[in-house]
Amino acid sequence: SLSLPLLAPGCATFASKDLVTLRRDPGQPLTRIALGSCLRENRAQPIWPRVVAAKPDLFIHLGDNVYGDTESTSELRSKYGRLWGDAGYQALRRKVPVVATWDDHDYGLNDAGQDFPQRQASEQLFESFWGVPATDPSRTRPGIYRVVRIGQAPQAIQIILLDTRFFRTPLSKPWIPPLTGRYTPSEDPLQSMLGESQWLWLQEILNEPANLRLLVSSVQVLADGHRWESWRMLPLERSKLLDLLEQTKGTTVMISGDRHLAALYRKRTPNGGDLWEMTSSSLNLPL
Repeated sequence: SLSLPLLAPGCATFASKDLVTLRRDPGQPLTRIALGSCLRENRAQPIWPRVVAAKPDLFIHLGDNVYGDTESTSELRSKYGRLWGDAGYQALRRKVPVVATWDDHDYGLNDAGQDFPQRQASEQLFESFWGVPATDPSRTRPGIYRVVRIGQAPQAIQIILLDTRFFRTPLSKPWIPPLTGRYTPSEDPLQSMLGESQWLWLQEILNEPANLRLLVSSVQVLADGHRWESWRMLPLERSKLLDLLEQTKGTTVMISGDRHLAALYRKRTPNGGDLWEMTSSSLNLPL
């Protein structure tokens, strides 16, 4: 069954007493999921009434859910408050359960990774605002990666929320910046996207039985046409992920944000199968 709190019980700064926890009948399949990323909390948010009208069973925030761009926890909290203050967004949260991962702007600073000095404070604020249950294992470990399990066999679904920030090592920059980005791929074996503990966790999660898995990565996995942040900048890490997914039973679809555009990607695997990724971005920002 699906049991997702819309806000953490102790998050008085954001919570409203008329919010409820939505539960799903185990026999009722999940049929409609809405998702998106890149939301400027200080701009108009006309997207939310349209999302509510579509009556999704779930909404997935893919990162850059607010534009904190700060090392100040109080400033980041204030920007979450602006998001929460939008009437359309409140209507969404009263009717639709949400889950989220973060990207750089709501993690803290543009393109920030494991060297961000306020990452623990950002994690605490993230888990509070997004209502990560106190009993969720992610609360007791560094980083925000977690899995949400929905339904039962033969319709079991995993929503795997990766953390591509907390553990990610610095990316490599070329001598001459490219026209379509700022980074260059590096095969340095010491570089990592997920960190050792998250990799071990992911392998365990993918071994669980599931009919459908939605693998949520805030940055793109399959895209090759730019040199901004993406799994492409860490080719050894990307190969490791794709090899792992190729060996995983059931259907896995990768979903990502970050780019302020929408796209659908397909990669053929050596065994003749396909790996799919959908990028959905942005919610209220131009390209």
